[in-house]
This record gives sequence, structure tokens and C-alpha cells, in this order.
Amino acid sequence: MNKENYLKSIEKYPTAWAGHFELAIRLVEEFKPETIVDLGVDFGFSTFCFAYPNIGNVYGVDWFIDNNEAEYRDTYNTVLDVYNELKSEYNIANIEFIKSDFNDLAKTWDKPIDLLHIDGLHTYEAVKNDFDTWVKFTNENSIILFHDIECFSNDVGRFFNTLDGYKFRIKGSCGLGVYTKSKTIASKIKSILNKDKQKVLITGVAGLLGSRLADWLVENKPEIDVVGIDDLSGGYRENVNKNITFLQENLISCDLDTLFQEQNFDYVFHLAAYAAEGLSPFIRQYNYENNLIVTTRIVNQCIKHNIKRLVFTSTLAVYGHGEGGIFDENQQPAPIDPYGVAKYGCEMDIQIAGEQHGLDWCIIRPHNVYGRNQNIWDKYRNVLGIWMYQHLNGKPMTIFGDGEQTRAFSCIDDIVEPLWKSAILPQASKEIINLGGVEEWTINDACKVLQTIIGDGTIEYKEGRHEVKHAIPTWQKSIDILGFEHKTELEDGLRDMWEWAKTQPDRKQFVWESYELNNGIYSFWKN
Repeated sequence: MNKENYLKSIEKYPTAWAGHFELAIRLVEEFKPETIVDLGVDFGFSTFCFAYPNIGNVYGVDWFIDNNEAEYRDTYNTVLDVYNELKSEYNIANIEFIKSDFNDLAKTWDKPIDLLHIDGLHTYEAVKNDFDTWVKFTNENSIILFHDIECFSNDVGRFFNTLDGYKFRIKGSCGLGVYTKSKTIASKIKSILNKDKQKVLITGVAGLLGSRLADWLVENKPEIDVVGIDDLSGGYRENVNKNITFLQENLISCDLDTLFQEQNFDYVFHLAAYAAEGLSPFIRQYNYENNLIVTTRIVNQCIKHNIKRLVFTSTLAVYGHGEGGIFDENQQPAPIDPYGVAKYGCEMDIQIAGEQHGLDWCIIRPHNVYGRNQNIWDKYRNVLGIWMYQHLNGKPMTIFGDGEQTRAFSCIDDIVEPLWKSAILPQASKEIINLGGVEEWTINDACKVLQTIIGDGTIEYKEGRHEVKHAIPTWQKSIDILGFEHKTELEDGLRDMWEWAKTQPDRKQFVWESYELNNGIYSFWKN
């Protein structure tokens, strides 16, 4: 029987139980219960999942109320129609649906229950009544499931918390509580849940994007194991969340093969880069080694170890001048500096890996991201951070050229969740997506906003650089595919970042001791 097709057959109907399909099947396959009772069949789909392995007998009990208020129930006959469809196509024949009040049925019930699922009314009193009424049919090794412990945390969740024994809380799809009195059974359940636990690798985890993505995952996806790697050449150990596994390694030389083999990653976020676009013509070798060569090493491992999806953060620099200063994903890239060339080379290599080796990928082109954890001590990148560092150290805020260059700035708070979605959403597979702010700012105006926030600050204009004059990306694709929302206005985001910057240690600004090429180096970067 094809489980994937079976699940698709029942997923076409709406149900709040969808996130627990796989777990239900695994529990039945592992413990082989003879009798399964599903109190509140939730459109029948929890029942259908328990029945999939064709092990034991499954009893789906419900009132089967036929009214519009019962959002997740349908008529008894409709559930039977779905069951007959599954019986015909998948040979499922171990279900008996019972139309009854739970209390009334318990009066005549005479079978011991190995697996009990409680998903009836969601008040504390109702859940307690269902448990007290039916627990007498279970034994020391039985497993009892409680649906909606998150959506009804003050009722179902609160009752679940009162139970003595071994308890597991499964997030998503309104939450599922798994309960048993047996230490042996609990140990096996824990093993099953650990097998389900996904693991991600974040390269560049000490930088802005990497550290904030790790923070978001720890807070919002506790079921995800996060491993982060960084050589701390452009980020700081203090940025790295203490609840992840951190490896201080250089991606150019470290043993990636062993790392991937031991960790068995599901998703890889390759965020590590040295993004000093303006400096890249003077550090060409370093630029290509740390951007292009490192990425090829990551791509090799993703192919060898069957990673579910590689998410690569590219750059707007691949567009060059774009078309009239507008950067759209459908345009042919034409970078004007080695950094853009390196990133575009990475993009092409990843796409080739997709075509030739079946690697799934999503390429994100973020733009001018700022916020807490940004490196404000690097002289060559992150203009908003550079200005903050300069002001904190009693220096004027420098602007290259006339300051009429236009950019779209992106608050990190707005893009971390869409960045995560780029790994897991089916519609993001093999897509290139601009991600970030939607408002156009001149450098002059952005500096004025920061001046307003800090209260003062002088500006010093420097010679112009070889750079794109106008860089305004389109954003509709990020909305349609990743659900991106521009929530943070520049003033609000800068104010938050400034408050953070004022609390940071007095670190020395990073300055290159020498460049690979001095020909044409700008006066403000000369050593």
C-alpha cells in the first residue's frame, strides 16, 4: 500500500488533525495495538490513520452531528462514503464507526483498549469526564492521546498537565498530547519522536541572518534541532543562541563530509558569506574562495547526503544595474563587481545541481538587511551599522558620492520566518525570490532618519564608488510564495537597532591590513 497516496486521499478533506497523521501511523506500527478507540473521529481522519497499518481493530466513535456549527464533523453517511472509498482502493477493512454518545457507549463497552484517542468536547470538564470514563478500559502499557492541547490550552492542555505518568507534547495542528504510565512504552515513544525530529544546518550562524534565524527557530520551532557553523571572522560568539549546537569551523577547510554524515541534516541554510560588495574588486581571491568555492563544497555535501532542500542566500548584486534600477527575478543577471559574479556563479552551480543531481533548492536574494546582531564593526559593509559605529565613536557619518543612490532596506525581524518557509513550502522549490523591504530610500534620506533617532550626527561626503546607482527590487513573489509582510518601517527598525547598538562592547573596527590589489583603491580605504 502506498502511504503517500493514502495520506493524499484523506488530506483532501479539511481536518485539524492533519499534522499528526505520520505519528499516528508510527505508533500503531511500533506498538501493534489490538484495540484502538478514537473518541471524536474528527471527520474520520484520525481513525483512518490509526487503521492504515491494518493492525488490530479501530473503533471510531462520534455523535456525527449534522449541523454547520460542527466545523470538523460531517454526517455519518459521508464518513462511511470516505471509508468505502478507502476500502476499495487501499483494502482498509479494520474500522467500525459507532454513532453514539461517549458515556452511553462506555456503559456497554467490554474490550480492553491499547490505544485511546480523546478528541471530544474541549472543555476541561468534558475532557476529564471522557478520560475518567474510558481510562478504566486501558492498562499499564496503554497509550492515550489528547488532541487540541495547544488550541484549548486552558482546558484540554490544563487537564493533560494534571496527569501523573509520562507525557509528550507534540506541537502543530492544535497540539497533541501523548500519555502513558509505562516507562518502557515512554522510552519507545521518545525514540519515535526523536526520529521525527528534523535537523537543520545554518552556515554563518554568528552573523545577522544566521543568528536571528537560529533564534527564531529555537523560539518558534522547538521540535527542530539546529546546528550552526561559523569561523567568527565576521560574526560574534555572543550572537549564537545557547540552545543550538555550535561549531567554530572554517568552511573552506573543515571536514564537511563527516559533519553531514554524522548529523543527517534535513535542510541546509547556506548563509555564510563575506558581503563586502564594494571591496570585492580589491580582494578577488578571498571573495571567490569564501563565496563561490565554499558554496561548491556545501552543494557537494547536499547532493551526497540527500538534503531535502538547500536554501542559499544570494544578493541583489547579481542584477548589476537591473532594468531602470528595478530588480526583478525574471531579469537576466549582469553583475558589475566580483561579489555579484561570485554569488551568481553560486546560483548557477546550484541550479545545475538541481538539474543533474536532483538537488532541491531555493535561492533567496535579500537586500540591505539590518537589525540586532548586525556586525557594526566592519568598515566595508552594512551602511546603517557603519553609521552607528561612527557616531558611537565620535566620527562623522560618511556617504559615498552625492548620496542620491536609492536602496530598499530590510528589517531582519520581517524576513526570518519567510526565510524558514523557503525551506519547507512546496511552492518555494527551485524558485529564486527577492526578499526584503518594499520602500525606496535615498542614502541621504536614510541617514537623516538615523540622525533623527540619535539626536544629532554630522555627515561627511566621500568620493563616489563603483556601484549601482539605483537598486529597487520587486517583492510580489516573496508575498505570493513565502507570505512576506513588510511590517517594520525604517525608523522603527533603526530605533530598535540603535538601542541595541548602544549596549554593545567597544570592539575595534575591522580593517584589512593589506589588500590583494591596491590599484584604484579608494582614498577612504587606503592603509
